[in-house]
Amino acid sequence: MEKVNPLKKITGFLHDEKGKISILDEKHVMGVWALFQFHITFISDEKEESSNQIWMNLITNEKSEFMKQQQNRIVYQSAPLYHYPIPTDLNMDEAFVIAYNKVKSDAEMEQKQRRQDQHLQKDIDRIETYYKDLLKENDRRTARKGLSEDKVKEIATKSEAIVMEMDKQLEEIKKKSYGHTEITLDHGIIYFVPILHYDIDISFRSERKRQTLYYNPITKQFDKGAENPAVIDGV
Repeated sequence: MEKVNPLKKITGFLHDEKGKISILDEKHVMGVWALFQFHITFISDEKEESSNQIWMNLITNEKSEFMKQQQNRIVYQSAPLYHYPIPTDLNMDEAFVIAYNKVKSDAEMEQKQRRQDQHLQKDIDRIETYYKDLLKENDRRTARKGLSEDKVKEIATKSEAIVMEMDKQLEEIKKKSYGHTEITLDHGIIYFVPILHYDIDISFRSERKRQTLYYNPITKQFDKGAENPAVIDGV
């Protein structure tokens, strides 16, 4: 990043910003990422297991898909080569909650797709058709002439029993298909990566604001940090 024009790259990244962009400060800092490896178990009539890896940027407290995709480019060292400062306070608890909620949301989406599975719907249709035919056949008996009051009650009781049995069968097949999901943290890893910290000034007409950017040499991408509210020159 130092060997190229950083302002050009920053301007390209902030292409939606109006006004003049200038660099106020540039310095080396230590970026920090947390890798959370989750184990997901879907339990129904069978057990299915999978995993989900979430990378969190602890400087910005946001998920980092680019870092996950580019993790093979990270060079590991047994001892640190750099001792740069960490530019902000880290909130590991909040990062974990964000990562966990993402995994939970993905698992719920997968479970929802299971409920929409065509094979399940075919089984539901088959059960409903079978018991509805039984109900129709049973209801035809009430149309017969000369039925006693006790016989009418017997037919009505049987209809209720058919409906209850249908609901029971539907509930069982849905439970087998829907199941429930268990999410556990398998392990976590903390990564320290040297990055570049930029304080940016953005001036548009009489307004100015400051924006913090972090340049990641692994992903070749910028991440936005803190943004100060706009101020009016001369006020």
